[in-house]
Amino acid sequence: MALWQANQKMSIGYYKMKLLYLNTPPDLSQEGSFAIPPLSKGDQGGFKNIIKNLLYFLILLLFIGCAPSWNGKVVYLEDGKLVIQPESATKIKSGQKVLIYRQKTITHPVTGEELGMIKDDIAEAPVVWVRDKTVTATVEDPWFDMTAVEDNAKAVRGSTKALNGSISEIGKIADVDTKNGTVKIAVEQGKILLGGENLAVIRYSNLIADPDTEKAIAVKVEPVAIIKKVNDSFFYEPINTISWVEVDDIVVKRDGGMIKEQKWFQDIPDDFSETMLFRRDYLKAIRYYNSELYKEAIVELDIVIKADPKYEDTAYLMGMSYTKLNRYDEAIKFLSDYLNQNQNDAKALVVLAYIYQKQNKLAESAKAYEKLANLMPKESQLWVDLGDIYQKIGDKNKAENAYKKALDIDPNNEEAKFELQKGEK
Repeated sequence: MALWQANQKMSIGYYKMKLLYLNTPPDLSQEGSFAIPPLSKGDQGGFKNIIKNLLYFLILLLFIGCAPSWNGKVVYLEDGKLVIQPESATKIKSGQKVLIYRQKTITHPVTGEELGMIKDDIAEAPVVWVRDKTVTATVEDPWFDMTAVEDNAKAVRGSTKALNGSISEIGKIADVDTKNGTVKIAVEQGKILLGGENLAVIRYSNLIADPDTEKAIAVKVEPVAIIKKVNDSFFYEPINTISWVEVDDIVVKRDGGMIKEQKWFQDIPDDFSETMLFRRDYLKAIRYYNSELYKEAIVELDIVIKADPKYEDTAYLMGMSYTKLNRYDEAIKFLSDYLNQNQNDAKALVVLAYIYQKQNKLAESAKAYEKLANLMPKESQLWVDLGDIYQKIGDKNKAENAYKKALDIDPNNEEAKFELQKGEK
């Protein structure tokens, strides 16, 4: 029997494959398919080895072909957690691992000429949560300190225990009873609450954007309290308060691995507004102000101002809080800087005019009131106040004109009548 042997070199090593043929070639003169005579017992063993080697080879090819093809980019990192933005429609699963790496340019040390690029591997990170637009992975020290925003990520072989869990929104905080330490929930239509459930009150604390396009893609979420129903009432009480609970805070139910999460990152909700990041600070500042806790109000208002200085009455409240603490210079500086950018904020101008009067800076106060009168020319009382300031300065003509203007707007303004009559005597 003739034996033909071929050695084929492969990337995984050398495989020797033995192909056995009969000494007598098949008779091709007959029509139809030809028949191969049966193999001898020794030949059958060699054939089995061939089949086994082929199967190994096919498995190897299948394994190579199934290599993960997911790629992404790090857009945010904090406390060992990475938020990664996928760069393709390929999905990755919780428990899979990603390699964090960056491309480095190699330059000639003398000429500075770019010689090429190399890939700098930093760390492998298991995926913990997968959202529609983002993926969260974890990196343990010391590698986390080496990771940076805009580092690349790609899926690699290897996995850890997948985390399971979900978050479902129940409703919002409708009322906060600070005296009794309870809250009421406005439950979304179709949601059912069970008496023994522990719910989480959350807040959005940070917006996460693509560093290249600056487009918001995710939001950082932090629980502020865990609440539980009080007996059979409609009220809930905080049983683990991390921060204060505020009206309009979102109430969610967590299960599975999400129960242990102290902070997480999720895709931006459809009804998301950036005011959600600071409105609760604004509401808390109002409560502090009404409770005459002006220093505390300033702290909360400062957070709002950094996000949006024009939000509702923030500038007015900040100016008044400084004034209540007799910190006039700080109030004037803040309001002056603010009004340079927002000249038509009447409430801020009122506070500034008031502070100038408190400091007996009448000329400055008059200028503030003149701006107010131009903004609201139909406000009779503004012209009366401006006339009073002119009188204190000693400019009787301007004072008289201001009082007359007030009466033109409102003929029944008794203060303007009185001041004009007093001036005629």
